[in-house]
Amino acid sequence: MNYIFRDYVIQQGGNFVQLGGNKVPGVPQHLFFSGLSYDHASGLMAEITSQFSGEYFTNDVNSPNFNNEHYVTVDARLGFLQTFDYFSFNIFGGINNIFDKKYNSSIIPNAAGNRFFEPAPGRNWYVSVEIPYSPFSFFTRENAY
Repeated sequence: MNYIFRDYVIQQGGNFVQLGGNKVPGVPQHLFFSGLSYDHASGLMAEITSQFSGEYFTNDVNSPNFNNEHYVTVDARLGFLQTFDYFSFNIFGGINNIFDKKYNSSIIPNAAGNRFFEPAPGRNWYVSVEIPYSPFSFFTRENAY
């Protein structure tokens, strides 16, 4: 993505400044997401994902002192799903930001007081258990006739 201003004039200290040609803040030129997942017939699943975000500016002026640096994050997830006639059992857990990368997940373009950055959480983990029950799940298309 290479978004730039075509014709953009601001007033700064009594002078008019042309910002045409500057990059639009908050938009990285490169953003890449990749993932690999595996599902086994036994119900086990595993997934690993990675995201790369390129450097980008935080304000319309493209001040080099206030740019959001590039970063790479890696997440992983492991789970088990078992389905029965009327309910299923799903347990999974994961780790986000495995390598505890310090980065800003987003910015507030042109923020007052130069408070542009919104820091992302460090390494964190989660666990979930789901046991949905549906008495009508037995009545599938295959069992209807």
